[in-house]
Amino acid sequence: MPVLYRVHLIDNPSELVNIRWNEEGQITQIEPCQQMPGNVPSLWDKDRDQGMWDGEGGLVLPSLADAHTHLDKAKTYASSMDLDGTLQGAIRQFQQIPAETPDSVYQRVMSVLDHMISFGMTIVRSHIDSSDLYGAETPSFRAGRTP
Repeated sequence: MPVLYRVHLIDNPSELVNIRWNEEGQITQIEPCQQMPGNVPSLWDKDRDQGMWDGEGGLVLPSLADAHTHLDKAKTYASSMDLDGTLQGAIRQFQQIPAETPDSVYQRVMSVLDHMISFGMTIVRSHIDSSDLYGAETPSFRAGRTP
């Protein structure tokens, strides 16, 4: 079971704890840091794939959440720039973008999600435009884990 030694939590920053989690990534135990085995690599070491890491007194924070995003419009800014700065102008500009296939939208969205996850975002609430911009088929996405 993987373990991160010697870290602080935001709700009690004065206490050092160890955090253990299962293979699914779910935290299973948080315990006071009593003792750490020898030769535990730093979290920052390149050679750290041993299932245990020394957090070196760092602060562990909850993951980030994006409560309102439009993933279907991700990475379209350059082709839909609106110069008048209004919502109606942005809608007009976006409608000028050539229609995409559901697969191309999916690939763009997954690329953005991978980027968000790499920065600690684990919750994303998205709005998908279901208009005729994507032709007869509207892309759909399932929440899931990426390795």
